[in-house]
Amino acid sequence: MIDRLHLRELDWVSTGLMLLNTAVGVVLIASATHFLGGGFVWKQLLWMAVAVPVFFLVVAVDYKFWVEISPYLYGLSFLVLVALLVFGRETSGARSWLHLAFIGGQPSELAKIAILLILARLFSEYRASFANVSFGLSAVFLAGLPMIAVALQPDIGTAACFLPLPAGALLLAGLDRRTIAFILIAALAGGFLGWNVFLKDYQKKRLETLFNPSQDPLGAGYHVLQSKIAVGSGGIDGKGFQKGTQSRLRFLPARHTDFIFAVLGEEFGFAGVLAV
Repeated sequence: MIDRLHLRELDWVSTGLMLLNTAVGVVLIASATHFLGGGFVWKQLLWMAVAVPVFFLVVAVDYKFWVEISPYLYGLSFLVLVALLVFGRETSGARSWLHLAFIGGQPSELAKIAILLILARLFSEYRASFANVSFGLSAVFLAGLPMIAVALQPDIGTAACFLPLPAGALLLAGLDRRTIAFILIAALAGGFLGWNVFLKDYQKKRLETLFNPSQDPLGAGYHVLQSKIAVGSGGIDGKGFQKGTQSRLRFLPARHTDFIFAVLGEEFGFAGVLAV
């Protein structure tokens, strides 16, 4: 099952860039949290120490093995997502995190991998010249079940990240015109239904704020506006490491997590953003 040949055939350029990007993330976290307690940098380094060996272990295993067991991985991940609706601890208004002893995480991230694997299996077994409606519905159904479970947590942002997965599989399989038309109509109908029936007012507010954050500058649009100020103030070459005023003076919320890119823009400027 484990074959060193897979490691020798690994795309080392992409792997090196991934590791370099991870190191840049540690540097930015160090800058964004140097005035805080909590040991954020050490936590990140600990997870890196665990994740990098696991990455190479997974790569060394023949991908056919992962595809073969994909139905079990998919079923397990879906059951965990459903269980979160009942037993999950609420964090930031959603039951999306699983906490076990001293560690925690979002099972939805593992569910994405399980979906990719089972779609790969579906794709490998499909032998027609073009993907028809039946194949398209199968791909949408497999991605849709976990997506609905995540949306019910409710975590609409993460649920939306599931949409490109079946789209990618269908593009690789090849789409006939009828299937493309069917998907577009279904997407429009689903969007209309979702906006008018399923989305709550605060979720609609988030989407509206994405396009017009100035409509609520001290509320829903505060994060976006402050991040734009941080990025813009960085100019060409930035303010320097640990010299970002938006993050240091705590105008920028979630500076070491969701808005870490704004720290990059403020401290290293357009040049640093372009390099990364």
